[in-house]
Amino acid sequence: MTLTMTRTNFEALKIKPTPFTFELEDFSDPEIPLKLIRPLKLNVTFENGKYFVESEELNMFTFNHDLEKVISDLEWYFFALWENYVLEKDEKLASSGLRFKKLIQTYAEEKHVL
Repeated sequence: MTLTMTRTNFEALKIKPTPFTFELEDFSDPEIPLKLIRPLKLNVTFENGKYFVESEELNMFTFNHDLEKVISDLEWYFFALWENYVLEKDEKLASSGLRFKKLIQTYAEEKHVL
């Protein structure tokens, strides 16, 4: 099952114990200075009262008993990857780092403030 998440429908989400996937279309935290340019596919499971959320493609993982907190943590994790790879000069990254930088850039771009 694939669900599309926006910042307003966390509370409407009914989690079953079976794993499912949803697509994050926008960052829920306005403090993150990025915007998604394509949905970020996330896998979700619920076990022992905790939500486990991961992005296999970006190798991100977090968990908490509060789904909104888990999503927020994952968003900030993505932003940390942005800072450590996208904002780094190419010559300071190994070839694998350059590939990862390009992958991250396929998902987001900086917000432009008018």
